Amino acid sequence: MLALLNVSLGLFGMTLAYKLYGHRAKEVKADTFVKRVIINKFYVDELYEFIIVKPLLVASRFIANSIDNKIFDGFINYSILFYRVLAGQFIRLQNGKVRFYALYILLGVSMMSLFLIYKLGVTI
Repeated sequence: MLALLNVSLGLFGMTLAYKLYGHRAKEVKADTFVKRVIINKFYVDELYEFIIVKPLLVASRFIANSIDNKIFDGFINYSILFYRVLAGQFIRLQNGKVRFYALYILLGVSMMSLFLIYKLGVTI
């Protein structure tokens, strides 16, 4: 019984659609509310835009204009400031003289040697 009802409702819908939008269909006037709703596809696109698209656009504009500028961009700008200050300190080490670079290498190798001696437990 239910299968017959489903098939008959499906055939009714196909027949109605063929008459409204079929090959030799006449221009249908939307003189009643039901016809206007059917012709405009139950206003699904309009409802979707009103319920989902517009609130998402408002939220994305709010996030882009306020939260993004203050939180994310602020974090990136402060981290860049830290690296600029650090680079300003390290620039003093670079003076173009080879003897200072050799001293830096010697200090680095000495620190690594002391670290390995400490970790391996070798006593001097």
